[in-house]
Parts: sequence; structure tokens; C-alpha cells
Amino acid sequence: GKETKLNSRRWQTYTRRSKEYEGWHAALQAEFGNDVIGFISGSRLLDETATTVDEVRRILGEVDRDEDIFATEILSQDGEDTTVKAIHQRSGLARNHTLPARLFEGDAFRRFAAVHAELLSTFGQPPFRVTLKDRAEEASDFLDLHRAVLDLAKHGVQLTRFKGLGEMNADQLRETTMDPATRTLQRVTLEDATAADNVFSMLMGDQVAPRREFIEAHAKEAGIDI
Repeated sequence: GKETKLNSRRWQTYTRRSKEYEGWHAALQAEFGNDVIGFISGSRLLDETATTVDEVRRILGEVDRDEDIFATEILSQDGEDTTVKAIHQRSGLARNHTLPARLFEGDAFRRFAAVHAELLSTFGQPPFRVTLKDRAEEASDFLDLHRAVLDLAKHGVQLTRFKGLGEMNADQLRETTMDPATRTLQRVTLEDATAADNVFSMLMGDQVAPRREFIEAHAKEAGIDI
């Protein structure tokens, strides 16, 4: 298959689009079920953005290709519904799925397909083999690609979390805070210094109840991406 280097720009694009992809995937799953959306996600119906009953039936009736994840056979065409037998070509597992026309005609599927098309143009067709030096991970689809990349990236990396600077050893304090070559700084701006000071005093003070009330009231407002 095509080899693509996952540089920082492509990774940022993937991270942004994958959140949209996961959101629309989850919305469709909630309405139409895991099995149906799992099949569609791995079929040409999504790749070719089938949005009408005629397009769905045309694609499902075409000759299967070696690179297709599923071999398909239309079992029935009952009004707006299409029942298809899908055989996973690698495992041989066969399942029947009933595909309603409203699935493909809805806004959620169109948006899902649009994000899928953008990911296809950037990263190519799943499944993926992700490599980093002498290690490799397999990813079956775009949902699994995120896990595979992070699994490789964090290999050999030890994560340590501290409540405060006083819990760090001298070398950890130097690496994370004191050494300009290795530390990461985040700029924080204050529009109202007095209000900020009051909040800081409340959060760091001895009174537990005000701190708990503040956290309960504002927990969902925080947008943190580190």
C-alpha cells in the first residue's frame, strides 16, 4: 500500500478530524446499531458516499474486489430497506444487515462520509500498519489509528504525575521547571487580577466547601488539552 509519513501537520489534521469522525460514528451507532454502522464503516458504501437507495444497491451488487473488507450479496429489497449478507473476507464471518434508506439520506451520514473522505485523501485506505523505528502496530480503521500511533509514541516513555513541585526529586524539578531547554511554559493572561487572586486564594485555601462548590459549578467549563 501507499506509505505516508505522519508529520506534525498531518497528525494535527488527523486529531482534529478524528474527533469529528468519532462523533458522527457514535451518533449513527446510537440510532442504527453497532453492527450496521460497523459494516458500513468498512464497506464501499462509505468510501463512495452512497446517499440514495439506488446507489446503495448498485455498490452492493458490484463484483467484490480483493481489497474489500467485506464480500456482499443482496438478499432482499423491501421498499426502502435493503438486506445484505456481508462476509468478512479475512475471517469468513458472515452477518446479515438491514440497511434503511433514511440512514444514507440523513445529515449525520453525509457529514460522516465527508470527514471520511478527507481522512482517505490524507492517509489512504485502511487498514494501516504504523511503524516507528523497529516497532509496528496494526490499525483496522481510522478509529483504531489514533490508538496505534499513541501506543508506539509512548513506548519506553515513563509518565509521572505530581501534585506539586515539592514532590519532585531535584532532577525532575530541573527537567520540568528550571531548565529552559526541556521545560514547557503555558502563557496565562488575567483580565481581572483581583478576581483571579480571590479565586486562587479560594482554591488554595483551607476551606474545603467553597473549593468543592467552585469545582462542581465550573468543572464542565474547562477546556484542557495538554
